[in-house]
Amino acid sequence: MDIDDGDPPHNVQEAGPSMPLSTENTDPVDDVEMEVLSHDSKGKKRSREGDPEKVVGAPVRKVVVQSENQLAGKYGKVVKELLGTRKKNKELEEVLATLRSEQELWEGESMGYQHQINSLIRKNADLLYSNGQDTTSRDAEQIERKDNSTNTEPLSQDVEQTERKDNSTNTAPLSQDAEKIERKDVSTNTGPLSEVLVNDEQVTKLQSDFNTQSTQFEVVKKDLSERDAKINALQSQLEASKEQCAKFDDLKTQLDSCKNDLTRAGEQLQEAETQKAESKNELARKMTELQTMRLSFEKQNSELNELREKETLAKEEVQALTITVVNCKAERDDAKQQLYNEQYQHMMNEAESADVIDDLE
Repeated sequence: MDIDDGDPPHNVQEAGPSMPLSTENTDPVDDVEMEVLSHDSKGKKRSREGDPEKVVGAPVRKVVVQSENQLAGKYGKVVKELLGTRKKNKELEEVLATLRSEQELWEGESMGYQHQINSLIRKNADLLYSNGQDTTSRDAEQIERKDNSTNTEPLSQDVEQTERKDNSTNTAPLSQDAEKIERKDVSTNTGPLSEVLVNDEQVTKLQSDFNTQSTQFEVVKKDLSERDAKINALQSQLEASKEQCAKFDDLKTQLDSCKNDLTRAGEQLQEAETQKAESKNELARKMTELQTMRLSFEKQNSELNELREKETLAKEEVQALTITVVNCKAERDDAKQQLYNEQYQHMMNEAESADVIDDLE
């Protein structure tokens, strides 16, 4: 009878079958198959697939590290763009402050120009009024003459019409005029006095009239001189007013230019406000993206924690299986030993039976 030469107890080199770990997660990492640990001839533990902790944890850690690096890169880019946007906003605020300062200066200068313009308008109106003119006419003053005639020529160029005693008028210069003298016979003679034969009474009266008219002539001449001086002064004031009007035109041109500058500044201010609003919208969008990335990172972190919990459960299950295998090996060794003893006893019994039969024979 053949006897099964099994391994002696505690010297077993066979390993149990490969047993996959069953987990609820369908991740490929959880589908890794691990073999049960066994004892070699020297009693040291060995593994055909390596350490289960390394097998399960390494790919997960790699994915997490890659995700963290990717998130850090995106976050750094967002922070960089955010800093750039803040820098642009600061520059825009400085530009806006400069534009507002320039606008206030332009408004002050415009008010100053308007004040000067109003002053020039009032002064020009006063000059025109004092010159006897309206605000639109620059004609020479019409002077009413004693004979009720009007002459628009300047007085300095005018020979006043003088009322004669015989009620005649003569526009020639007095120095070139032979005075018409009323005679006692009520006749008039325009010829020179040297050609007139008069008596002493007529000569006396003539002398008296001549003196009176000479006095009147001096008064009129003085009045004419004063009026000429006044006209010249008014003419000078009128020229000065014209120059001021020219300055007014220049100021008006400058005012128009300032208004155009203010309009352009307003447009630039509006454009800057628009850019600022766009920057705020862009910043809000970046913050939304950052929040989304943060939520994604939290989700990945939660998944990592779940994987770690599953890894812990896998370790505990492997440890339990290892203990079960050791116990099974011990029971197998005991069974082999018992079988060996039973076979040995059976052989001994057969041997004794054979000896007894031989003795009987």
